[in-house]
Amino acid sequence: MEVRCLAIVITCSVSRSLCLSTRENDTIPDPQILSRVLFSVANVMSFARIAYILPASETFGQLQISYGRMLQDVGKFIFIYFTVMIAFICGLTSLYSLSNNENFKE
Repeated sequence: MEVRCLAIVITCSVSRSLCLSTRENDTIPDPQILSRVLFSVANVMSFARIAYILPASETFGQLQISYGRMLQDVGKFIFIYFTVMIAFICGLTSLYSLSNNENFKE
């Protein structure tokens, strides 16, 4: 138990993100959060650039086109699956709601 408390105290003293202090009085943004945001933006831009270049490649262009068409087929399947499931759920609900009807006699 004391080791945990010591680890929490050391972590709070080293990293401001785990402390319970308020950040209302801070005038500059936290550099760690800013670096994470910039890193994620760079990753998204890098992926977008690769997705733009890949169709020109002989092997990866065909692979990207195949993945795109496969995702369209999966989307169509999921749409049909959920349509059938919703119809089935509505049918079961109407079937089992007959027993709650006050006009239903045994």
